[in-house]
Amino acid sequence: MSDLAQNSDDRRAVGLIHGLGRGPGSMTLMANRLEAAGFRTFLMHYRSRHVVPAEAQADLVQQLDALSPGSCDLVGHSLGGVLALRIKIAQPDRIGRVVQLGPPNLGSPMATFFRDYRLVADLMGPALERLAAADMGLDHLPPEVARDLGIIAGSAPIGPVSGFWGLAEPSDGMVPVSSALGIDHADALITRTVHGMLPLSMGAARQTAAFLRDGRFDTEKSA
Repeated sequence: MSDLAQNSDDRRAVGLIHGLGRGPGSMTLMANRLEAAGFRTFLMHYRSRHVVPAEAQADLVQQLDALSPGSCDLVGHSLGGVLALRIKIAQPDRIGRVVQLGPPNLGSPMATFFRDYRLVADLMGPALERLAAADMGLDHLPPEVARDLGIIAGSAPIGPVSGFWGLAEPSDGMVPVSSALGIDHADALITRTVHGMLPLSMGAARQTAAFLRDGRFDTEKSA
């Protein structure tokens, strides 16, 4: 990974943001593949199980100030994709393109199911309640934000387990396609990949690189 504070090359900087209950390491393979595609990447971290989205966003902005003082693109998995977009909304001139991987933009029935189980709710923290309430703050995107947003949604439910927590519609096993794609965006792609595997998918990395370069996915290749 590049140390952007000391790296002066002209490759486009891309910050990668992990999902709820994960860490920066979950985005390492995606970062390596984007580096191979010609980007300059850095991994970001936030206290996903301990703070509400607004506090997580503030943590991430502090890291951006240190790691990429200029402009950059963002790639986020799951809740990380939501946070990436919230940063773009707050700083549209600083953040270029955003790619979301399996984002619960309009919440998740799984979060609604598990918020009543105290052990799980305590483990996952305050963000779970926001996901259950579909309170992500993404209802009305400005056009200048939506035109820079690419969304990759999974549609490969984990068998009967998905239905157990209320996912009867197409989903990646955790996030419904309708939630991921339910906001304005420039381009979208549906892939047969389960939620947790999206950051590890070679196809998703290739499509992420395509959107960061061109502002659209490569529809001639599958993710």
